Amino acid sequence: MEKTTDLTAFKRIWSYVWPQWPRLVAIVFWSILMALMLSASFATLIPILKVMMDEEGLHGWVDRKVCNRRYGMDFYLPDKADFYTSSDTMSRQLIIVNVKDDSWAQQAGLAVQDRIVGISQDPQTDQVLATPKMLEILATQPPDVPLTMVVQHITGGTE
Repeated sequence: MEKTTDLTAFKRIWSYVWPQWPRLVAIVFWSILMALMLSASFATLIPILKVMMDEEGLHGWVDRKVCNRRYGMDFYLPDKADFYTSSDTMSRQLIIVNVKDDSWAQQAGLAVQDRIVGISQDPQTDQVLATPKMLEILATQPPDVPLTMVVQHITGGTE
């Protein structure tokens, strides 16, 4: 068999391939669709791994997202390494890392790096000091019921 430099071999095969064009279109279409679905399945792993690998778990993640939407502030979630390198107070405070403009948190005078160290639903009762419980109270509190919060401002004052 001799080598050719023109397209005669391709032209000879084209007469057999052309009648199969609907199948070729379907194969290309389904290949692209499968690639998109595979990409989407990998994209769904990101939030699942975030919840599974972090320390807060599903309930803490949901509570933090609810607080972010409701109050317009986001909290720092300490890792286990933070508990080894810092004092025990890290597990009993919520550190504010973001305050949205025109949100409830900004109207209440909260700022970035402020620390919420206690929350109470009733002023006569003791304050809750555990971080997951404070997040749960913030997330599940009805809008018409006031909360009592103890906040340590970055400037040094406590309110």
